[in-house]
Amino acid sequence: MRKHVTVGLLGAALLIGCAAPGESPDMQLRLAEMGYRIVADDQRVPSFPITGWQWADDRHLVISAGLNNRYMVSLASNCEGLATAFRVGFTTPGGGSRAEHFEDLVLRSPESGAQRCSIRDIYRLADL
Repeated sequence: MRKHVTVGLLGAALLIGCAAPGESPDMQLRLAEMGYRIVADDQRVPSFPITGWQWADDRHLVISAGLNNRYMVSLASNCEGLATAFRVGFTTPGGGSRAEHFEDLVLRSPESGAQRCSIRDIYRLADL
């Protein structure tokens, strides 16, 4: 059974490899392990509030916005405390209702307190 799961994840990673030229194959495989694939390079999270998030690594976070909308936020550099964040949000200049790629992810964690991390890219995700 384990062999089939591994082969399935590798196949999924190969299929999604064409969808996100800016993301590494390792990150695409990590997303496949989490049950997601990249479907578009949206550069914005169009709906609020954030209803949940999943840590992928120190530069990537999967955001749930609304009922069934999932996005991967890719950061410009490692963001200390991302793995243990208990509150996540976005800066939105002018009181806007969506996060854009040039804004910041804001988080609060036990290790680093309040922190801002620059967003590099935002990708819309779908379930595998």
